[in-house]
Amino acid sequence: VSDFDLGGAEDGLHVLRHAKAVLPNARCILISGKSVLEDARPGDISFIDKPVTGADVAAAFAARKA
Repeated sequence: VSDFDLGGAEDGLHVLRHAKAVLPNARCILISGKSVLEDARPGDISFIDKPVTGADVAAAFAARKA
């Protein structure tokens, strides 16, 4: 799970893409208040628009489990 805006040179999407390269079966979730990012992310990374709850994260992980 990563927020898109990490406040540094790399963003959360970059971090999650790296995670998927190292661990292809990892279930990754990108969180952001910028809903336009939902269309820009790879299909193997889930997206949750802010504000986010624990239930939102659990549901996204459950959806990726299948």
